[in-house]
Amino acid sequence: MQKRRRLGAGLSGLVLVLLLTVSGAALAQDLPPASAGVEVQSEVLEALAEDGRADFILVMAEQADLSAAYTMDWESRGWYVYNMLKETAERTQAPVIAALEAAGVRYQSFISGNEIYVFDGSRAALNQALWAGEIQEVRAPVEITLAAPRFELMQPGPVPQNQIQTTA
Repeated sequence: MQKRRRLGAGLSGLVLVLLLTVSGAALAQDLPPASAGVEVQSEVLEALAEDGRADFILVMAEQADLSAAYTMDWESRGWYVYNMLKETAERTQAPVIAALEAAGVRYQSFISGNEIYVFDGSRAALNQALWAGEIQEVRAPVEITLAAPRFELMQPGPVPQNQIQTTA
């Protein structure tokens, strides 16, 4: 009887260890190691938890070094800045874009801030992007609503005397 209890307890312990190992490995796969230092805004995580999908912005860690532009003339500076932004974005965004395309997610690349806007992305697509490249931050899009312009009609009035005299 004593041996049977020990055997049962030993088997239960072994099963528990195996379950914890397997579930721990599954959790580790869901959290990319590259994401350890990545700030993911809570709005993105909440939207993904609620709907399973959300728009979000991936901000790449590397930004273009534009310090040499300050010593150039205006026209050269413009082309230098454009080319540096474009080259940095193409190089750093390439692996992330490949991951997003593999996930079947629509995106828009921006060179000015080295960012990628992801439309209707899933948690899996976000994880694939985090695995693929060096991302600094994941932000939620901000919607800005402008007040409608107010047009006031001018009321006709008398023409000032100086406009009559100058035939304006």
